[in-house]
Amino acid sequence: MIQTHAKVQERIENNRPSVSLNEDILETKQLHINQNITSQDPEKYKNLDTEDLFQKIDSFLLPDQKQHQVMAVFGSAGSGKSIALQLKFIEAIRNWQTSQPLPIYFNLANGIELRTIIESMNQVLGTHITFQGLRKKGVHLYIDSFDEGLGLDSGRRETLIQEYMKVLSPHDEKAAANKVKCVISCRTDYLVSDSNYKWFTPRVNAFDKLLPVYIVPIDYKGHSNLKEMISIYAKHNSKDDVFIAKTRKKIEALHLQEMITTGFMFYVILEAISDLKEEKRKEDARNGICKQEIFQKYVSYYQERELKKYNEDQKSQLRQTAAFIINKKDQEEEKEKESGDPLNAALRELGKCIAVQLHLRDGFRLDQTDPLFQALEYDSAIYFKKQTLAFLLKILPLKIETKYFKNSQKNKTKQSQEVKIGFLHDTIKNSYLLEAIQDELRRTSGYSKILSNKSIVASIELVRFIADAAKHDLVLTQHLRRAIDFTKTDKSERAAIYAANSITILVAAHYSFTCQDLSNVIIRGANIQNGIFSGVDFSGADLSYTNLRNIQANDAKLVKTNLRAVKFGVFPELLLPSAVKSVSFSPNGKSIALGSVDNTVKILEV
Repeated sequence: MIQTHAKVQERIENNRPSVSLNEDILETKQLHINQNITSQDPEKYKNLDTEDLFQKIDSFLLPDQKQHQVMAVFGSAGSGKSIALQLKFIEAIRNWQTSQPLPIYFNLANGIELRTIIESMNQVLGTHITFQGLRKKGVHLYIDSFDEGLGLDSGRRETLIQEYMKVLSPHDEKAAANKVKCVISCRTDYLVSDSNYKWFTPRVNAFDKLLPVYIVPIDYKGHSNLKEMISIYAKHNSKDDVFIAKTRKKIEALHLQEMITTGFMFYVILEAISDLKEEKRKEDARNGICKQEIFQKYVSYYQERELKKYNEDQKSQLRQTAAFIINKKDQEEEKEKESGDPLNAALRELGKCIAVQLHLRDGFRLDQTDPLFQALEYDSAIYFKKQTLAFLLKILPLKIETKYFKNSQKNKTKQSQEVKIGFLHDTIKNSYLLEAIQDELRRTSGYSKILSNKSIVASIELVRFIADAAKHDLVLTQHLRRAIDFTKTDKSERAAIYAANSITILVAAHYSFTCQDLSNVIIRGANIQNGIFSGVDFSGADLSYTNLRNIQANDAKLVKTNLRAVKFGVFPELLLPSAVKSVSFSPNGKSIALGSVDNTVKILEV
């Protein structure tokens, strides 16, 4: 690796997707907004002191910093966790010296087995990295998307980082503290509680070796830098001061400030803002603008921009490849909605198809073995980037990762390839998925196979996205409400899943159930926390395993209601200087002792 550093750097720079980096990561750097962090979740605790994320990563990786071995970077969807890791990795590769630990970046959404990851990297980059070599030289791991890679695998997520550290660390523990360090990105809502910090410790209970930080929302201390952010965008897109002034005015007129909490959302809004009409919003000022509308505008703009890169002959080939996607009935509906190139209709259907497949499989990537690739005429014998399918997929807001391997067998060299696709951002997937759900509801007069096949109760971002749409879409709200009543007569598991999803979405949309009849319904496993259920009749209903925390349920009827394993009560919001490792109640139940990772104990009255 040392001898071929220049070549390896060149291969990474010229084919970033082969090592899971965003193809446009360097362009993204030009639009990058400085990210601030806190030591605790900023969604729970306000007015905390903040630090610069990049500076914190730099100080963590310094050779003389031996207190922490793992830095876990938490943040909401779109907060820029992945971008930060990729930019710092590229910087580390460019500045790497042979005397330093080797920087390695990988995305867990593509696999979690370290040996497979290293072997794939060696094949793609032509390197000869070994565990023995890394133990001797040292390594800095930039581990992206912990939440996507581990999902609900409760066993591996508690041991994976410890497995990595064990196989890479020298036997000398002091040497390991300096030679092996990890920077990990993970979505904040993946953590159920602070006890989940154990997933990221380098050894069992080594909480003192973990440095957790949280990326704060852009508006954490107001939008004081909004003009500066718009100016950066304007400079990158060759816009003048008039654009900056008009954009600020439009953001204010459409009440978009509250949506600008992440860098990604800011970018999406500015890409779509020219197509957002102020006049229409005046009629709906109470609820403001719908996120789905913004993302639909963004996707349309993205597609139009990419289509301009193709000539008519190329577009004709793309239409032929995508022709099977839309059946005749759908085609008539899409023609009414689409103006311009009919290829847009096929692209939109393709986007929805990919989103549904990823959702139903609990996945973040589809690869070349998926039936969709075969239906789109994927050819394993042809270099993927030269196939019509590759050009078709590039029009969609997808991250496309392509790896090429040369396998030598009996003096013959055979090239194979691996292709993986996923959306540039999870919220884009949610937008396509919601549109697919709305299509189902329209065609079936209220039945959604997507919402019936799989619970989305734990998918907080998806629930919020659909809930935001429900505030603006009365038909969607009515269908979701009826899905709950269906379970009064339909006691099937699918009906119960549909109902639990529906009521979870409606509560998130602040829908009031006051004095409604919910007798004999099945909403098992739903999350109706903070819901309004005053005077509701829950007689004979199945509320088992449902989250009832903070609900308003005065005068509610609970006759013969199944309340097995429901969650009641309120969790106290405690602002503590460090993570809690152990908790113990006093014998009389009036006090609680909290043992923190900083070796302090605090006594609180209950």
